[in-house]
Amino acid sequence: ISLIDPLNPLGSSYTRDEIKAFADIAVDHDVYLLHDITYRDFAREHHLAAEYAPEHTVTVYSFSKICGMAGLRIGAIVATSDIVESVKGIVINDLGTNVVSQAGAIAALKSKAKWVERIRNETLGNQKIIKAAVDEVEGAFLPVYPSNGNMMAIDIYETGVNPVDLTDYLLKRKIFVRQGAYTSKIFGDRYIRLSFSIPREQVEIFAENFVDVMEFLRPS
Repeated sequence: ISLIDPLNPLGSSYTRDEIKAFADIAVDHDVYLLHDITYRDFAREHHLAAEYAPEHTVTVYSFSKICGMAGLRIGAIVATSDIVESVKGIVINDLGTNVVSQAGAIAALKSKAKWVERIRNETLGNQKIIKAAVDEVEGAFLPVYPSNGNMMAIDIYETGVNPVDLTDYLLKRKIFVRQGAYTSKIFGDRYIRLSFSIPREQVEIFAENFVDVMEFLRPS
């Protein structure tokens, strides 16, 4: 069983009862539950499957998002010693994670309590700005709001605007978002994906341009 929680690109996450239900299935059928919690620290509420099925859960964590360490390639898995030993046997990087990444990760863990709540509050505030802009565009909406990650999807299907055209036009204005096909082949023609763990001023620039560009690109 594989759970991406919170989920990229929607930012949806599971309730305590849902996590417990998945954990019960893993125990009842003696299978492993892979719980990817990369975006956990952005969530207002989050629950660990390992609390309910510790012997059957492999928890996967990355420092790339909340710690701003994308590109430094460092993360962790938390599981029983038997599982960890099995994973160590198939590691494909003989050199391991570099010392700069390790030092950064340790520093992030030690200082996290001082700044994580501020980041969480800032990203929630940024979402409000985005939602206000989306609400101005007829036919556009947020499938999940508020997001429990640092990203969200904006569904623009009913507007008639192509996500590729929108991302290309925004890029001309030096605003980078992802077209939906980047994360979904099935629903990629419906939405764009954007990250908002950035300064408020940059989110305000996106919001202003989103409304303007959507009006320009909307079929007459």
